[in-house]
Amino acid sequence: MRPVATDRVLVLGAGPVGLGTALELARCGVRSVLIEKHDSTSWHPKTRNFNTRTMEIARGWGPAVYERLRGIDTPPGWKSPIRFTRTAVGEELGVIESKGFEGPGPDVSPAWPVMSSQELIEAILLDAVRATRMVDVRFATEATKLVRGGHADDDTAALEVRSRATGASEVLAGRALVGADGSASLVRHELGVELEGAKELRHIVNCYFRADIERHIGDRKGVLFFVSNEQASGVLQPLDGAGRWLCQIAVAPYSYDWIDNGGRRSPRTLTPGVGDPAVGDRVQVFRITEVEPGRQWSGVTIPKVFGRTAVTYAVEPDGHGSRLVCRITTSQHGPVAWTWSRLLAWGDLVMMRKQLLTFKELAETAPPAS
Repeated sequence: MRPVATDRVLVLGAGPVGLGTALELARCGVRSVLIEKHDSTSWHPKTRNFNTRTMEIARGWGPAVYERLRGIDTPPGWKSPIRFTRTAVGEELGVIESKGFEGPGPDVSPAWPVMSSQELIEAILLDAVRATRMVDVRFATEATKLVRGGHADDDTAALEVRSRATGASEVLAGRALVGADGSASLVRHELGVELEGAKELRHIVNCYFRADIERHIGDRKGVLFFVSNEQASGVLQPLDGAGRWLCQIAVAPYSYDWIDNGGRRSPRTLTPGVGDPAVGDRVQVFRITEVEPGRQWSGVTIPKVFGRTAVTYAVEPDGHGSRLVCRITTSQHGPVAWTWSRLLAWGDLVMMRKQLLTFKELAETAPPAS
């Protein structure tokens, strides 16, 4: 049965873009269906900034919404500068002013930007969406197929969706469809629209935590703290100036699927530049200490809990071809280090074969070096 299209608009994705779209449609008197595969709005900070132009749009959603958003802005001093340090409280290597986060001022715009975190922003927008009584909000509902709307002569749009709670499927129709479902967009995929530019430039783990770092930083506030030393490297981001922090840590792109990669499939394409390891680079829990280009690299563990553990990845001749070999050597002092080093070694026996086969597959599909 062909679903009956109404005057509503389908909005796929309930992040800031999808929620904002539903609010703008409601402001213009247009009903919508907001479809989100997750059970709720984001619980993780993710994006942090609502810039001046976005806040100008937010003024149109009413003073209550605008003021609530302004109420979660970071205190003065936490929007600039960007700092480059050895540690959060250690030697400072450089500073870049980032006054743009503070906004252009009342001479340019009546609105002020907000620096906060996505889960707080989304909670406010969701309250506003529900208050309009013009949006059918459907969490735990996954879009599975673009049924209609992908051709130039289609005058309506339709999506097949599935309830993640019951497994039941249905087709939703509307006058238009807005795809606000992120980089892995079903809508974009169904329309055959490719992402532009280079992909997988970096592999980052976001860590959201609470810690009383502010009192140690003192007056040396900032919006971003790029930290780099022998033990760690990454970016510290203050979320509210009151103990909530986000840390972004660069990780190796090829990891064990079920342990280090959270059950996600590891990349099946070589990332540009990753094939050229250098002394000092971090690979999983190891810091590279020696490189023989085209032949091998060696490293030692960074976390002290593993004891002194060394690893070598080497390519060795094998008949008319070659083979990839991994060697791990441990030395321990104390029962805790001894136990953890044994767990590391036995865990690698279980998982290393999978990792080496992935490396082999990637190497065999890569073009030969010139």
